[in-house]
Amino acid sequence: MTIDTSNVEPVSTDPSLPASTVFELLLDRRRRYVLYSLFETAGEVSLEELAGRLARWDGTPTEDGRACARTELHHNHVPRLTDARVARYHPDRETVELLPAARQLEPHLDLVADSDR
Repeated sequence: MTIDTSNVEPVSTDPSLPASTVFELLLDRRRRYVLYSLFETAGEVSLEELAGRLARWDGTPTEDGRACARTELHHNHVPRLTDARVARYHPDRETVELLPAARQLEPHLDLVADSDR
């Protein structure tokens, strides 16, 4: 017996992010900058490097600015990105890397990129 599968649509192995998750992740301007920064860098990025980039982008490239950015990354942005499964945090190395699901955020980031920079 042969089963006709010509009408069957393939099932995606990469579940899409709910729209509410996309909007929640992109709501915060500073989190969007973290995402821009992660997309521009292949592989893992240290929290220190991200904090420095965020502080410079925000116009506070001082030690206090970097410390504030690092705290915000550690307690707010990185947990939200990891909870949504678009990023992975490596606590032993204190690094962050994007996961394949983050690609779903790119079209939305592209829409607001000009106004953010």
